[in-house]
Amino acid sequence: MKALYAEKDRLIELRDMQREDFSNRRDYERELRTVSANIDMILGKSHEKEQQIEKEKNL
Repeated sequence: MKALYAEKDRLIELRDMQREDFSNRRDYERELRTVSANIDMILGKSHEKEQQIEKEKNL
């Protein structure tokens, strides 16, 4: 029984570490998406895309 409890504790600790790692990576991805969107906006890429879509609608 001691071995099973020890294994359970080890697995719970591993699960918690993986959840924390996943959460950190997800937050980092969100931050990168925000930065990318800001850069696109500054460089006018989103505006260019809107103009291209508008041109396609007019054709």
